[in-house]
Formats: sequence, structure tokens, C-alpha cells
Amino acid sequence: MNHTHTLFPLYYTFISSKVGIVKYAVILSFLSYIICSYGVSSNNTARTTVNIILETFII
Repeated sequence: MNHTHTLFPLYYTFISSKVGIVKYAVILSFLSYIICSYGVSSNNTARTTVNIILETFII
């Protein structure tokens, strides 16, 4: 019965991806809050911040 060896990595990957999605959603909502607070005038700064965070997540 070697089902544990196959199921555990899948379960772990599922959990970690769930956590990653939650973390991603929190950061995105935080970023949108920052963008709304500072307004359109600092739109380039906000966009740069978004790019940096996206790169951090993807890599």
C-alpha cells in the first residue's frame, strides 16, 4: 500500500498552491488599496510596484 507516497506530495502541492493564491489575493487587494489612496498621479510608481511583486511571485 504505497498510496501515501503518491498522495502526500499532491496534497502538499495543493495546500501550498492554496496558500500562494490567498497570499497573492491579499497582496493584490493591498496594492489596489495603495493605488486608490495615492490616486492616478503616482500611477507609474504603483505600476512598477505591481511589476516587482508579480516578478517576485512568478520567479
